[in-house]
Amino acid sequence: MHTANDYGAKGMWPEALHYYERLWVEFPQSSQVDEAKLQAARIYAGPEAKPRSADDLYRDLTLNAGDREMRETALHELADIYKAKPATTGRAIELLSLHLRRFTNYPGRAKIVLELAQLYLDAGRFSEAIDTANRLDTDRDLEIRNSALVIIAQALENTHFESDALKHYQRVADSSRIGSPLWIAAMEGRGRCLEASGSWLDALKVIRELRDNHTNPDAIERWLVAVQHRHSEMKR
Repeated sequence: MHTANDYGAKGMWPEALHYYERLWVEFPQSSQVDEAKLQAARIYAGPEAKPRSADDLYRDLTLNAGDREMRETALHELADIYKAKPATTGRAIELLSLHLRRFTNYPGRAKIVLELAQLYLDAGRFSEAIDTANRLDTDRDLEIRNSALVIIAQALENTHFESDALKHYQRVADSSRIGSPLWIAAMEGRGRCLEASGSWLDALKVIRELRDNHTNPDAIERWLVAVQHRHSEMKR
């Protein structure tokens, strides 16, 4: 194991894989077998770019690893492989759903629920995104609650329920630090919803406040000018 780790630290991936595989083939009863498989799976998933080989090892660990934490880690990292490509989002959703069913006391459960809600949103499965994110409404972590509210608001916005989306964006904006990523996401959402509903003056006010506290004020300025232009056109 030590030799494999040394090769891995040097970026010598084939050599590291050789020694990891030797460990579980020649010493199947070793207490280090599961760790060797996990490290090999990470190499296959990353620098070696062989997702099928990584998939095989992660599946083996998910089913057979002796340690519960190792099974949890393997299932979550396997989901990460599928999350990386839009074409396999459905598989990532299945795996995260399985994770939540199998590991009911997982300490990072709220973050898994949030990931799942985001995947539903990205896949255009808006009602499922809302239902999943709503499970976090009473979470103790304010950032997780607000992240879930943003997902709900975005799903509502995508289904043209702008007035309901606006209420959720408002909650996030009111409870987030001005200039923080969540505040920015909420203010951008408010601006879009107000513009879409025809509340031009309110949209302009929100976008100005956003511009004054945004990490990229030039981009928001361009948005502001575009809204002002459309507003002037509507007044004619």
